[in-house]
Amino acid sequence: MAGVAFFDVDNTIIDGNSTENVLVHQFCRFKISLLSACVGSFAFIWHRLGILNFDTVKLRLGAIVRGWDYKESIRLSESIFNNKTKKRIRPKIKKLVEQHKKKGKVILLSNSPEMVLKPLGDFLSVEVRGARLEVIDGKFTGRFLRTCYGKEKAMIMKAYAKKRKIDLSKSYFYTDSYSDLTALESVGNPIVVNPDGLLLDHAKKKGWKIIWP
Repeated sequence: MAGVAFFDVDNTIIDGNSTENVLVHQFCRFKISLLSACVGSFAFIWHRLGILNFDTVKLRLGAIVRGWDYKESIRLSESIFNNKTKKRIRPKIKKLVEQHKKKGKVILLSNSPEMVLKPLGDFLSVEVRGARLEVIDGKFTGRFLRTCYGKEKAMIMKAYAKKRKIDLSKSYFYTDSYSDLTALESVGNPIVVNPDGLLLDHAKKKGWKIIWP
């Protein structure tokens, strides 16, 4: 099979963080405390600034969602997407997704939970691969069964390609984050979108295409 196009989601396809939208919404509905909402939101910011490592962010988010009802969370994710996240889809990147769909397959590859990604995937008519949380008796335990961050994202990409005989040398990957460097180097067509400082410097040195949405 020929190459496909992989797209990161947060700060790439959408302006902002899809999981953070869920936390803010839950705070506004008095489902979580102000402290939990702040901890979750600032965890994303501090991680992006290099202050927190990903394992710490994962532990904090797991503690926040522990005990949430799985089915209710799916409905919540759909509602937030339709009322908020959809408006933050970047038109230029959406157009690229549509162009790639005409040529072949498109996969959203993000560390956001798959339940958060699914409404966006359905809207764009593409597949999603993301983080997975453990559910027991209809409730989240707070434990991550799978994350899709850093080298793990590249591993998921390679496993997906190997199973379907996809040629990664002919594939594309779009992302904004230096943490996705391994995944970018795994494809023949790495493209950075609104990159962070480290990725911008690296992309310039490598001669990679840079898109400003």
